[in-house]
Amino acid sequence: MLDDKKRLVMVWNWCIVLLVFLGFVVVLSAASVRTVNESGSYYILIVKQLMWLVMGGLAFTFFKRLDPKIAFQVSYLGVMISIAMMILVYVPGLGLELYGARRWIDLKIITVQPAEFAKLAFLFFAANGVKKLSKQKYYFQLTALFLVFSGLFYLQPDFDGLVVLGILYFSALLFSGLPIKLIAKTSFGFGLSGFILMFAAPYRRERLFAFFFSNKDVKGSSYQLNQSLEGFRSGGLVGKGLGRSILKWNWLPSADSDFVFAIIAEEMGLLGALSVVCLFLAIAIMGYSILRLTQDLSSSIIIGVGTIWITFQAFLNIASVLGIIPVLGLTLPFISSGGSSLLVFLALCGMISNASNERVPRKAKLKLISAQV
Repeated sequence: MLDDKKRLVMVWNWCIVLLVFLGFVVVLSAASVRTVNESGSYYILIVKQLMWLVMGGLAFTFFKRLDPKIAFQVSYLGVMISIAMMILVYVPGLGLELYGARRWIDLKIITVQPAEFAKLAFLFFAANGVKKLSKQKYYFQLTALFLVFSGLFYLQPDFDGLVVLGILYFSALLFSGLPIKLIAKTSFGFGLSGFILMFAAPYRRERLFAFFFSNKDVKGSSYQLNQSLEGFRSGGLVGKGLGRSILKWNWLPSADSDFVFAIIAEEMGLLGALSVVCLFLAIAIMGYSILRLTQDLSSSIIIGVGTIWITFQAFLNIASVLGIIPVLGLTLPFISSGGSSLLVFLALCGMISNASNERVPRKAKLKLISAQV
């Protein structure tokens, strides 16, 4: 039983290692032109990627070895730090504005995106608060935190990040065992609000227009999507070869971040793109299998919601790059060049690895515990 769980965790970790290695290689290619244009040196890109990998490894180790006895206090501290960081983006000289959004803190050497850390802090609080608080207090505190973070996300603006935060929130409610009626009512209320807000900003309406009428404005609102699809067409079955992308030469905006999957398809072909999809599917399967062998409620939330976060964000990114859904500003987990994203996802894997260490005396299936609120 325990050996089965260890094998599942080992396979999970190897999938993560492969994705991180692939991301490192692909980003060195996809971001090369942009880096040289901005800094004049290709080696800066290598140093930054290695630095983020080292910090991600340290974050993984920290959360993997974190004592569960102090995890609740650490989660509160993480929430406070995240809120402070998201406010700091509005401080002149410290906050960085790009593309009409204030989402970054400029540390000169690197830039940090506080919203990524806020998602991790939210999940960590959701997982550790479920055993320390009554069901009623848990629901209200988690909802209050969700509203605070949602407001900060929307002001930046970061509607795509808000969508992911909403997924974490509703998944945590479901795994916590709260009444289904309460979750359904909450989901309907916030879901309707989110649907209305989706049409509030002109740039989001433009994305929808580009999605439904991709052939109407190929040099304007539909340009990025059409260039992305060109990467899949030109890549063929086996691709042009690593480093031989044409789109990265300023033909595809966000080639190394939000649209890095198109570069993978162009350089590694359909086989390479499908390999990435298979790795994320394997993570989903392994995560679910580990979850079925987990009894502890807090550990179940970390493993279950963490797996949903990784795989669902990957699906949203890939689907938007393929034109299945409107274009989103989400990174591809472990692969895109966003250093904050890589650091957070590696920290999340450390949390999942820690939660998977639970000792299970017999085969157990996840049970949702009903409670009145």
